[in-house]
Amino acid sequence: MLAGHPNVRQLVVTIFNTGSPLPEIAAFLIVTETIAPSALRDCCREKLPNYMASASFNFRDPFPLTTSGKNDRRRMPEPQINREQLSTGYLVPNNFERKQKTARIRVMISPLSD
Repeated sequence: MLAGHPNVRQLVVTIFNTGSPLPEIAAFLIVTETIAPSALRDCCREKLPNYMASASFNFRDPFPLTTSGKNDRRRMPEPQINREQLSTGYLVPNNFERKQKTARIRVMISPLSD
């Protein structure tokens, strides 16, 4: 979604943990012009559910590279989450509670392995 935005020149998307129950998605972008994070989120919302949209938009230039010239995701900095810039806060997927209950039941009924 974001890679198709006319002002996005290059994009790297990563998953990171913030201590919340689910991991968050962070987008690192190199842009040709300044873009508001809310415009990027709207771009994501056109085709993705809210929980799959990036929680963080980080602008960088250039990206760290490996010796072979590929983007080095391990050397990316910690994403900066700024919920004030987003139009909505973190939204849990609508089936999250059901998945948690199912996981607890599976743990209770499954035999313990030695």
